Amino acid sequence: MKTVAAIVRRLPRLFGTGIFPRIFVMTAVMVTFALTVGAYFTLTLFTRKMEEKSTENVRNILEQTNKLIDSRMDMLLRLSNLILRDPAIGELVADRMGRNGRDKERMRDAIGKYIESDAGIVSVFLLDKERGLFVPSDDFRTDAYDVEETKERYLSMSGNPYSKGLMWIPTHRIDYSSERHEGENVLKLARDIFDSSAGVYRGTVVINIAEESVYRYLKNVDVPPGTVFHVIDKNGIVISGTERNGVGKFEYSYTYMQAVLQKEGSFVRDYRGTPYLFVFNKLESVDWVMIGAIPMSEIQSDRDRLSRGLIVLWLLVLAASLAGSTGIAYSIAKPIRRLAAAMRDVRSGSFDVKADVRTRDEIGQLADSFNEMVARTNELLHRLKESHVKEKNAEIRALQAQINPHFLYNTLASVVWLAEGREYDKITDLVSKLGRYYRQSLSRGMDVVTVRHELEHVASYLAIEQIRYGTKFAYDISVEPDVYGYKCLKLLLQPLAENALHHGVMNREGSGWIRVDGWVEDGDIVLRIADNGGGIPAGRLDEINGCFRAGRSFELRDSYGIANVNERLQLVYGTAYGLFYTSEEGRGTTVLIRFPARRE
Repeated sequence: MKTVAAIVRRLPRLFGTGIFPRIFVMTAVMVTFALTVGAYFTLTLFTRKMEEKSTENVRNILEQTNKLIDSRMDMLLRLSNLILRDPAIGELVADRMGRNGRDKERMRDAIGKYIESDAGIVSVFLLDKERGLFVPSDDFRTDAYDVEETKERYLSMSGNPYSKGLMWIPTHRIDYSSERHEGENVLKLARDIFDSSAGVYRGTVVINIAEESVYRYLKNVDVPPGTVFHVIDKNGIVISGTERNGVGKFEYSYTYMQAVLQKEGSFVRDYRGTPYLFVFNKLESVDWVMIGAIPMSEIQSDRDRLSRGLIVLWLLVLAASLAGSTGIAYSIAKPIRRLAAAMRDVRSGSFDVKADVRTRDEIGQLADSFNEMVARTNELLHRLKESHVKEKNAEIRALQAQINPHFLYNTLASVVWLAEGREYDKITDLVSKLGRYYRQSLSRGMDVVTVRHELEHVASYLAIEQIRYGTKFAYDISVEPDVYGYKCLKLLLQPLAENALHHGVMNREGSGWIRVDGWVEDGDIVLRIADNGGGIPAGRLDEINGCFRAGRSFELRDSYGIANVNERLQLVYGTAYGLFYTSEEGRGTTVLIRFPARRE
């Protein structure tokens, strides 16, 4: 395989290094290789499938024929049961009867009705060697010269009960002088008559069955020429078969004996010097095996015809493929050359070019993708410039939020109010918290801080406001400790907490609360600020969230930098992140802050 690959790689060198000869040579070689391999595997697969199909067909035929023969044998067994259980016959074979001519005539009449009910039954004999009982059906010629010899032969079948009271005797020529079936093949079913009430043996019934009644299921089967069927007993005697000269004889073939020893299966063996496919299946009602043998030459005859057809088709397709390779190579090379020219222009720094490829195939899709990429790159360059402008503006707004004159003024007013009340301890605490708040706001000039730092900053802010407003509100900060070490933009929480206080809690009667919590979710950090203030009207809420999703600013009086927070998050992390508000008028507002979980 490596040698073939090396040859394929070297072939294009014979035709130059251009795309056209390379595509032509590669296409021609691959098509030739594919056709050859395809033809080989098609032929192999077809042969295998033909064998499998033939095996399956014969197996199906065997199963159907088995069912018919099984049904036939079962019917004969049931009929023999009827004879054994016939009250009239049972009474006549009792010890006290069956000795005079009148009794025998009645027996003959009794068994005659069963022969008439089944055309496959040639004759029936009632026998008892001990009492000398010999009652044949009317097919038996009583005037034949060998009557006594036949009588002795049949009587020898009685007197020694068979195993389980039943025995099948293989096919043979009819062994008595027959009125209507002279010279025909029959098989015997011998059964003991046992009186269960008295617990004694009463005699034997021997039924001669026409072999033709089995053969008729075999002779009309639609199979390939040369196929043979045999029904063989466990001793290798042919009960019936399509090869008529072997019926009733011992089949000495080792192949056949292999099949007899198994229940079902198939194999290929030489039979009479020719390969055959053997399929076999056991009958259920009797200990026989049905074997079908198909000549492999019949199975493979279609393969030879297919081989010749494939060779002709291979040559035609090869010629067409070589002719088509030229057109294919040209149709591929031309748009690629145009695309390559456009790429060279982009490499030189020109982003206003467009690859003029109008095909709808993969090359056309590639050209469309290239054109779209160039257009998007051009657009991104313009947007990048705008982004830098927005980022600078956001930095300015963040700096303005850090030094909020309004917050500082209100805090200092609170200091004056506490001083007038001589609450010096509170003044000390307030000034200390104010200093800590502004130190945290400056954060040594860093734009990115830890979540812990941001939580401490908002805690300082809320502590200052709580001193100012007293019992007007309470706050709680409960964030999972594993969130503390992650990085975030500074000044995310304070503007939102300030908005929750002044636009939420302060708009309700009585005291309120503000809660801050956070967790890690699907690789992101989620911080939540909730209040039980006045809430936001539904229309206004949809407008705010819509602006957040679109990355647009919105007008909100005294918003304290909320839009700025969302804008900075999306500028740094992308539009998948930012703020999301939920609110219910009169019940409160919750805002979620989502940004990537990063430690660097």
